[in-house]
Amino acid sequence: MKQKYKKGLAFGVFDIFHIGHLRYLQFASDRCKELYVGIRSDDLVTPGKNRKAYFNENIRLEVIQSLQCVKEAFVFRIILDDTKYWINYLQENEINILFIGMDWKNSNRWQKLEPLLNDINIKVFYVDRTENISSSKILIKNKKKRHTKYTKIKN
Repeated sequence: MKQKYKKGLAFGVFDIFHIGHLRYLQFASDRCKELYVGIRSDDLVTPGKNRKAYFNENIRLEVIQSLQCVKEAFVFRIILDDTKYWINYLQENEINILFIGMDWKNSNRWQKLEPLLNDINIKVFYVDRTENISSSKILIKNKKKRHTKYTKIKN
């Protein structure tokens, strides 16, 4: 077994909870003794995802808090680009490792934040996505199904 960090933090929207979310959180939990999860607030979802959340932050929080692999979950209302706030938060809460979805790896945000975190001994670990599944894809597929017209079959 690889090194277990004391406290880990995973971020996400977790809208339309699916197997990819579960695998992400279980992967993170396996690598730390305590996993905390930050859930993006409703007002931060729209700018980040270009859509509103399907489920509100209270429902998404309740789902994540119910998972055995999660020590504690919270809704965050401060954008992750506020590096001063988050570095202070991580240090005060003694977080040793952050888990981020692989799709964020080369983003401007994490290219700026990761070196600052490394300087204070907080590891950033990018987690692979589960192939062919995302809340956005589920919502798009569901929307298309609702707008499909059916023709009556003649006997």
